[in-house]
Amino acid sequence: TSDHGSYRSDRNGDLRGDKGSNFQGGLRTPGIIYWPKVIKGGQTLSNPAGSVDLLPTLCGLLHIAPPKNVHLDGSNLTPLLTSKGKFHRKQSLFWHSPTGQPNVALRKGDYTLLGYRKLQFKLDQKRINELVDEAKVFIEKDLGRIVSRKELFSMLYNSKFKNKESEKIRGEFVRLNQFQESWIPEIKKGSGGFRKFELYDLKNDPNQTKDIIDQKPELFNELKNELIVLNRSVLSDAPYWGVKEIKQPKISGNVDPDELGRLLKKIDTKKLPNAYNPSAHQKYVDKRVEGMSLKQRQMLGRLWKEKQRIDPDMKNRGNSFIRILEYSSGQD
Repeated sequence: TSDHGSYRSDRNGDLRGDKGSNFQGGLRTPGIIYWPKVIKGGQTLSNPAGSVDLLPTLCGLLHIAPPKNVHLDGSNLTPLLTSKGKFHRKQSLFWHSPTGQPNVALRKGDYTLLGYRKLQFKLDQKRINELVDEAKVFIEKDLGRIVSRKELFSMLYNSKFKNKESEKIRGEFVRLNQFQESWIPEIKKGSGGFRKFELYDLKNDPNQTKDIIDQKPELFNELKNELIVLNRSVLSDAPYWGVKEIKQPKISGNVDPDELGRLLKKIDTKKLPNAYNPSAHQKYVDKRVEGMSLKQRQMLGRLWKEKQRIDPDMKNRGNSFIRILEYSSGQD
């Protein structure tokens, strides 16, 4: 399988978006699985899957137990590949691209929900323009023709140059545009939440041309709540790159599983706070998390991971997340 769609839109089957995008043109790629003694050849499966499914699928095909005390985001595809048993995806597929727009995507069945972050990361635009001007000179000299701005940016993002000085310029351009470690704290906090969402029916609209949020408000709220919970869990669990003094708290995997299970059961008995309104789930979560310490946010992430591991089919996931959020907020 490839890791993403091409940077050339004409190679993405007319799907919207391209390399680096959370639209289908950036996410949808073919996968080929070959094992003649176990998997029948010549079949085409349309079920969406991702690299997160590889570990649980290998465990399923080899009849070995998946690792304990680890929350697996993916599902076992064995029933699909062997036509034995019924396939069930326990958790929706989810993508997070911290500096992209839309920066998150969730897929459940034929529907996909995309979220756009509020925060606009600060770019050194002056230096970026200087690099573009320098690159334009040597690229046009090498090609012997004028290049458009779109082609120039595509080459800077996706090509490599033999000239060391040219490659140095390209490397700095990519770094300044795509990711900077100084952005990590804001990314970990949630990038200011989401400013808007888009909902698409991929079965009837694979090119994602018609946003159907207004036509399906109940589905939108269901997927939005799930997306927010998953996104918060991923961000809480993600490390701080290059920051040695921040240590992850020892919760999941370092505490007796039975003891942790009892704690989560106790948390489940707590009443939801009076101030919580399910229709304003994101707003409530963003406000509560903003006031939490790093240690509290990390505890939230680990407790939620463990909750999903021991109770993958839980009902009212949003309510469970709020109870764990409230518990984590009250810890020192």
